[in-house]
Amino acid sequence: MKKEQWLPVPDYGDKYEISDRGRIWSRHCNRLLCPFTDADGYLKICLYKQGKRKAFRVHRLVALAFIPKSENDYDVHHRDGSRDKNHVDNLEWREAFHGVVEENLMILDAKSGELVYYCFTYKQAEEFTGISANLIKNAVETGVQPKCKWRFEVF
Repeated sequence: MKKEQWLPVPDYGDKYEISDRGRIWSRHCNRLLCPFTDADGYLKICLYKQGKRKAFRVHRLVALAFIPKSENDYDVHHRDGSRDKNHVDNLEWREAFHGVVEENLMILDAKSGELVYYCFTYKQAEEFTGISANLIKNAVETGVQPKCKWRFEVF
């Protein structure tokens, strides 16, 4: 296994460092910080700057520090679909997400499998269900469905 690499957290480099494995070190406290899991299943961490706290998703900090980004890149994608695996080798930048589905998106009843609604964008699905467009997109791409009354498929 290669040695863990550490880089300053962008815009917070004098106080924090992030590793290529997704671990965050506080220079001020001289310790590793413990992330928490947000409602969408991503690991988040709170960083402080000039007395103000801001929460960040860990995978985004890893990508900002370690992966070159083009001007069109916006989303950080977990290659294996696992939101808690923030190792740099599991992350990649993707172009800006506009909510476009290549095919029609079906929203099905999770229990009966009956068609409830169909739409053409993840944003429309978000408006109908109240579930974030990114979570719906991830469910379609990985097949891992959110624990709710709907199931999402393309046709």
